[in-house]
Amino acid sequence: MILTEKKPIEELINSLGNDKKIFILACNGCPESAKTGGEAAVSEIRQALEKAGKDVTGEAVIDLICNKVLVSTRLLRHRSALEKSDSVIVISCGIGVQATSLVVEKATHPALNTISLGGFQGLWPSEERCQQCGDCVLDSTGGVCPVTFCAKSLMNGPCGGAKDEK
Repeated sequence: MILTEKKPIEELINSLGNDKKIFILACNGCPESAKTGGEAAVSEIRQALEKAGKDVTGEAVIDLICNKVLVSTRLLRHRSALEKSDSVIVISCGIGVQATSLVVEKATHPALNTISLGGFQGLWPSEERCQQCGDCVLDSTGGVCPVTFCAKSLMNGPCGGAKDEK
């Protein structure tokens, strides 16, 4: 099972910046089992967003959002709400956030930090990867995990040799 922990709600709301209209997507798989996802998490985040003056345009709970095909087909019925949204909050591990960012044309914001995948990389084999760093920044990197896609696991800046072609 993939283990996740909730990001502080203030951090999540701050990550939205000036975005006012938010769609909430939750995984009903591993995070629900870990008590960090599912319907309860959607309700908790919806209440916090409304209290912060944000408009929740819609919500969906999908069994395994690490599966891009499943996410794409299930979100079709929410197309209108997604189009009205400025961004999407994703309640899942880093794999689910990356998969979602590839199928929606909106900024995606992780509501959880992945702390252990227990050897798993999502239940749907794909190119998404998560290093379980416990500080998910996928919303500021366009859905690409800088830790797993860098040979040196660097969060900031280029590797040595990037200056003056050396």
